[in-house]
Amino acid sequence: MSSSWPHRPAASATSDAVGAVRSKGSHAGGMLTTLKHFPGHGDTDTDSHLQLSRVNGSMERLNEVELPPFRKGIAVGTDAVMIAHVAFPAIEPDPGKIATTSRKVVTGLLREQMGFQGVIVSDAMEMQGLTKLYPPGSGNPAGRAAVDAIKAGQDFIELPSDLDGTYNGLLQAVKSGEISQSQIDASVRRLLLVKAKAGLDAHKPQVVDLDRVQQHFGKSSSYALAREVAEHAITLVRNDNHLLPMKRDDGKSTLVILFVSDPHGDDGRMLEQQIRARSPAATVVYVDRRSAPFEADRIAAMLPKFGRVIAAVYSVPQPGQVGTQTSLDTMGSGKETAGTILQTVLDRAGDRSVVLAMGSPYVILNYPNIKSYACAFSSVYTSETAMVRALFGEIPIHGKLPVTLPNVAKRGDGMDLNLSAAK
Repeated sequence: MSSSWPHRPAASATSDAVGAVRSKGSHAGGMLTTLKHFPGHGDTDTDSHLQLSRVNGSMERLNEVELPPFRKGIAVGTDAVMIAHVAFPAIEPDPGKIATTSRKVVTGLLREQMGFQGVIVSDAMEMQGLTKLYPPGSGNPAGRAAVDAIKAGQDFIELPSDLDGTYNGLLQAVKSGEISQSQIDASVRRLLLVKAKAGLDAHKPQVVDLDRVQQHFGKSSSYALAREVAEHAITLVRNDNHLLPMKRDDGKSTLVILFVSDPHGDDGRMLEQQIRARSPAATVVYVDRRSAPFEADRIAAMLPKFGRVIAAVYSVPQPGQVGTQTSLDTMGSGKETAGTILQTVLDRAGDRSVVLAMGSPYVILNYPNIKSYACAFSSVYTSETAMVRALFGEIPIHGKLPVTLPNVAKRGDGMDLNLSAAK
C-alpha cells in the first residue's frame, strides 16, 4: 500500500485505480490487493506530493470516468482502497477538506454508497497535498490531520510526518470521545480479517525464503501478460504522413533520435535493439539536456540524408518531483535544447518523421505540427518492444487514449491499424 506510484498529472481517470485486483479468496502467498487513489487521481494538474490537488469534474463525470474502475475492483473482492490527497468539490464542497479528511468521500461514498467493507487506508500523510492544510504552528498539525482522516472513516494511516504527534493526537481523540472506541474496534477487526485471509497468523510469523523467490516471480506467464498489456496499450493518434506501418526491407534509411534524461541509462536501449533487428543500418543518436547544444547542428545536417526519422521522447512523471524526467522545453542551458532539436526535425523532416511518446502522452501539445504520433504510456522494456512491433506492422494497433489531448484528440480516440495494412 505504498504511495510511491507516480501520480500522472491531468490523466483521465480510468484513473489510477486498479493495482492487480485478483478474484475474491485467491490470496496465494499472502498477497493482498489495493485500489488507489480513491475516488480518482488522474484528472489533476498538480502532483499531490507537492501541492493541493483537485478534480473539478461534476458528479456525472465522476460516475462515468473516475468511479467505474473502483466499482469493478470492489465487486471482485479487493482487500483495501487507498484514499487520494485530492479535493473533489462535487462531493465535498468544504474547501478545507480533501478526500482524505472528508467523511462524505470516505464513509458516505466509498463505505455506504459503494458498499466497500474492506480496509480503507490513507496515502502518505507526509505529502504536501495534505500537510499544507495543517501548517506548523497550529498546535499538533500531524495529530490533527490524523484525527480528521480517522474521523472521515479510514482504518489506518501511513507515513505520518510526525509519528509522536500522530500517536498522541489519536490517543487524545479517543480518550476524549472525539473518535469512538467502537470505530477503532471496527477498524481493528477489518485489519485482522484481511490478515487472516492472507494467512498472516501473528503466532506464526511469515518469513520470505529468498532462495524460493524466483519460483513465485518472473514466471513466463507474467512476462506474457506484460507483453499483452503493452501491445494493447499502443495508441496511434496521428498518421497524417502515412509513415506507419513501416516495412523492414523498403530501402529507406532510418535515423533514430532518442530524447532521454540520461544517455547512459536504460531508456532507449531496448527500443534501439529492436529497431536495429529490423533496420540494421539505422543511425541512432541519444540526446539529453547536456548533449543537446552539441548535437543540434549535427542532427540538423543529418536530416536530409535519411528516408525516415523516428523520434522517441522518454518523458515519465516522477512522484514528488516538479516536471518529468525528460522535459523537452527546458532541457539545455544554451540556445539549442532537446526541444528545439525536436522542432527542427518536425520543421525539416516532418513528412518523414514519427514521434513516439514513451511515457507521458502530452508531448504533442507543445509540438502541434507532429504528423505521425504514437503513444506507449510507458518506458519499460515490454513497451519499447511493443512499440517497435507496432511500428513495423507486426501487431495491429487498436489502442484508445485514456486522456484528452486538448485541440488534438479526445479521450477514447485512437486510429486502428490492422495487420493487413502492413502488406
